Parts: sequence; C-alpha cells; structure tokens
Amino acid sequence: MAIKKMHVEAAGFPDTPLNVGRNQDSVHFIQKGTGAPTTVTVPSTLFQNGVTTCTVDPNEQGTSLYAVVGADGDYTVTKPTGKTETQTTGTIKVTG
Repeated sequence: MAIKKMHVEAAGFPDTPLNVGRNQDSVHFIQKGTGAPTTVTVPSTLFQNGVTTCTVDPNEQGTSLYAVVGADGDYTVTKPTGKTETQTTGTIKVTG
C-alpha cells in the first residue's frame, strides 16, 4: 500500500483534497507548524475498522497510518475547533 500524507495545520489542511485509492493507499496525518491539532475526525466508513478519530503524528516518522476502505467519493476530515481557524475541514477523495 502507498502512504499518502495529509498535513494538518492550526489554520487548516494545505493538502486538501487528498486523492487516495480504495484498498490501495493508507493516509498518514502529519502536524505542520505551531498549534496543529493532535487528532482529526473522519467518517466511520472511510478507514479500516470504522475508525472515526485519527492521530495526527508530530512528524513523518510517526506510525499512525489508516488504510482506506471507503467507497468512491469525497470524505470530510474535521479538526478540533480553536481560536485561529480559517479552515476547519479538509477533503479526502477516494477512487477505486
């Protein structure tokens, strides 16, 4: 499986939309910059085992990878709210 990186900043998601392949790719959420959140929320149908809260690793050496199993379509990734928001959601686009 290929690993696709989605960076998460305090202000939002610079890598949105992230294009991934169902049953082909895994997503690795990585913090970018000061104040980036440590978790994000995703729909239960996107990743293997119905995961809804994903860990955002502090760097690329992190091991929190999520296998994509969702049907074709766009999935919303949401970060926790804070006072510096400009973009609170991102998109993962799945194709099979």
